[in-house]
Amino acid sequence: MFNDDLKQWKKAEREFAKRLMRWDVVDIQFSQWEFPWRDIKVTFNICGKLVERSYEVKEDRQADTTWNVWIEYMYKWNPSWIYTSSADILVYKIWDKFYYADRLKFIIELSKIVKQDVVWWDDDNSQMWLVKRDVFNLLMTELWK
Repeated sequence: MFNDDLKQWKKAEREFAKRLMRWDVVDIQFSQWEFPWRDIKVTFNICGKLVERSYEVKEDRQADTTWNVWIEYMYKWNPSWIYTSSADILVYKIWDKFYYADRLKFIIELSKIVKQDVVWWDDDNSQMWLVKRDVFNLLMTELWK
């Protein structure tokens, strides 16, 4: 199950990177597990200045049927994903759409909303928050095609 999901996650990263290519990208690097704190690092040429941004990409293939989006925060009693990533930007793929938010702003806003705490995934070793889809949409910005 994990290996199948990993293939889907890597595919989502590539799809997102392809959408970034419409801007003036100088360099793009994929982590490939070498850097567990981010998935993609991109260098943009913005008005003649090189600017780096890092991205953490997640995919939720259940959100459109459950009307919830999962956000992992702990794995085996240790902080994980949202707290351990050092990416500048969080990205979620939900079906064929991508949503993004500044990671630190997202964490702050996430602390203020109602969410359901669940244990799930990886043999029930992951703790996650389920956020209602309409609330999630208020916290993120849709990346247009």
